[in-house]
Amino acid sequence: MIPLIQQCSKQMVEFLKKFDGKEIEMKQTMGHFTLEVIGACAFGIKCDALSNENSRFVKVAEKFDYMPKYKRVILLMLLVFMPKMIRYLRLSFLNIEYTGELVRMLQAAKAERRSSESKKGDFLQILIDFAAKETAQNDTAKREILLDDDTIDAQSLLFLIAGYETSSTLLSFAIHVLATKPDLQETLRAHVQEMTKGKEMSYELLAQMDYLEAFLQETLRIYPPVARVDRICTKPYIIPGTTVHVGVGDAVAIPVYGLHMDEDIYPEAREFKPERFMDDQKKDRPSHLYLPFGAGPRNCIGLRFAMISAKIAMVALMKNFKFSVCSKTMDPIDFDKRAVLLKSAKGLWVRIELIDLS
Repeated sequence: MIPLIQQCSKQMVEFLKKFDGKEIEMKQTMGHFTLEVIGACAFGIKCDALSNENSRFVKVAEKFDYMPKYKRVILLMLLVFMPKMIRYLRLSFLNIEYTGELVRMLQAAKAERRSSESKKGDFLQILIDFAAKETAQNDTAKREILLDDDTIDAQSLLFLIAGYETSSTLLSFAIHVLATKPDLQETLRAHVQEMTKGKEMSYELLAQMDYLEAFLQETLRIYPPVARVDRICTKPYIIPGTTVHVGVGDAVAIPVYGLHMDEDIYPEAREFKPERFMDDQKKDRPSHLYLPFGAGPRNCIGLRFAMISAKIAMVALMKNFKFSVCSKTMDPIDFDKRAVLLKSAKGLWVRIELIDLS
């Protein structure tokens, strides 16, 4: 998938060149990049997210979680006073109209793939190939259905929604950090230039870029896209050192943002220090105290995909652009309290300037 992501990053660079010397809001812009990446890598489709800002796919994808005020009020009342009623009502935290249109677009891609003789090595092809298989039974071939169409559609939609919003959140907050901390920007640019000069992009090269990885991990610590992780208890449990008993079926909310900003775990927690995720500092810290992707068997299945695409994007950005604060830059950031994922209330605005490190 790396060549596909590289092609998308080149499109992103060409798109951003139009804003040389201008102010630009990065959350929406990075959303266009991640949409293009997911379209190419997961579904083999061109979204035109970076060539046509008004493409229908972009407009629909951006509004998958749009919720009118009256619906937010109804959901809040139900969650507070009648939480068990939610399962019996046709209510969703997503926008039914726009997610329905997204599903129809993905169904069209699926139908085209099935009618085509050629195969692609992407997520959609894996689902289609796995949907049914031939099994030998009493010398007679039997076709066993392993995934029905509704399941394929649901998995495709989940891949799109989960990857699009979270990855664009990571990249846009990373660019905000670059703009507000120019010394770190220069350090990262020097690291990228040193590690990639004269080399072809590869999985192995990305794995060697330890400072870039640490920079992104520190971004995820201070700005985790999902600020809270919920789990259901499967065994009776008493929290060590307390008398608190957690019963089977009880919901447990783990405050990711709270853990990440705990001074006992991360001294000077509000300071941005990539060094926290390098060498001994990273090795000595228990893994479950850093949870941007969750942990355990139900952690984020897209962790590596998200980090690879983010690294390739950052390499392209560092080689081509300088970011600085502008009149619309908010620092510290005022978070949108109504958003499902961590989000700036007034956008993430920066000034962008074209540079040449070739």
